[in-house]
Amino acid sequence: MVDVTEKSATRRTAVAAGALRTSTEVVALISTGACPKVTRWLPHG
Repeated sequence: MVDVTEKSATRRTAVAAGALRTSTEVVALISTGACPKVTRWLPHG
């Protein structure tokens, strides 16, 4: 473990790429917020 108590905050950006293979049913669940495991990552509002 590293002690970063005295380290100032920095801004970092990460970019990722990939492929997702799923069904239209899963896409519908995610887009309507009906999939409880992913709703915490969906934007609110």
